[in-house]
Amino acid sequence: MTCPVSIVVLGRDEERCVARCLDSLVGRGFAVVVVDTGSVDATAAIVGEYERHGVRLVHLPWPDSFAEARNAVIEAVGTGWIVFLDADEWFDADSADALGECLTSLSRVEDLDRVVFAPIIQHVDRDDVLEDVPRIFQADSGIRYRGAVHEYPVRADGGPVGWSAWTSWCTTTGTPRPSRA
Repeated sequence: MTCPVSIVVLGRDEERCVARCLDSLVGRGFAVVVVDTGSVDATAAIVGEYERHGVRLVHLPWPDSFAEARNAVIEAVGTGWIVFLDADEWFDADSADALGECLTSLSRVEDLDRVVFAPIIQHVDRDDVLEDVPRIFQADSGIRYRGAVHEYPVRADGGPVGWSAWTSWCTTTGTPRPSRA
């Protein structure tokens, strides 16, 4: 059984990079939602060009909190997997293709309402990898974010979530890895 996957891109004034991000996502079976929090550049117009490919543009006035912005989108997505991607990140073709299969296999894991996965993010301009930014979970799990700037996921009851780096879960299908400029 496949579980829907929604990729959410939060952005503001990201005209320099949002097209590369969206190009890596469209046509792969994901629901793609771009949340623009008040761009004054061409970001919204660029994203608008992708609406014909199924990308949904949502305008959300900046709530002075990354957690509040993320939580509003989680509510809008409602169910299935949610993957947060920054506008300056993108999936290479192999990673994008492996993502859906990997998340389907993870759907069999018990207690998913308590687990958030951290993707492995490769910085392309330097020899640097991030593995500790938890951003992948089931939208209907009750997991939400707290913290205005350095937001972090918590369970609905306010308790901590468990999180795991991506490689420990997705080694059989390959490890989807977003890249960052």
